[in-house]
Amino acid sequence: MKGEIIIRIEEIMQFEIKAVSKTILEYTTDNFVTSYAEQIVTLKYPDQKHDLVQLIDRLLEWYEVEMKEIQKSDYVRSKESHQKSYSLLLDMKRILAGECNRDIIL
Repeated sequence: MKGEIIIRIEEIMQFEIKAVSKTILEYTTDNFVTSYAEQIVTLKYPDQKHDLVQLIDRLLEWYEVEMKEIQKSDYVRSKESHQKSYSLLLDMKRILAGECNRDIIL
């Protein structure tokens, strides 16, 4: 469709994942989640695909618990960034699980 942007998982890893990590790191003080967010930017895809899937799952679990609090908090200034980060992680999970093409249409 006109105006669609197609993005590959390699592009997310190269251009987007650092922003996802920073968004999470600005919000949480949970040492486990901090560790996951720091590790995800260091992974090489496709060589470390298994580790990537594990970290995505853990970050998604965290977001599923925290997203309501993030959205209603008066102190969180980057709510849209959290929603975008969550959506990117969900899309990556779908691609890696083989539920859709290797491309995401934004």
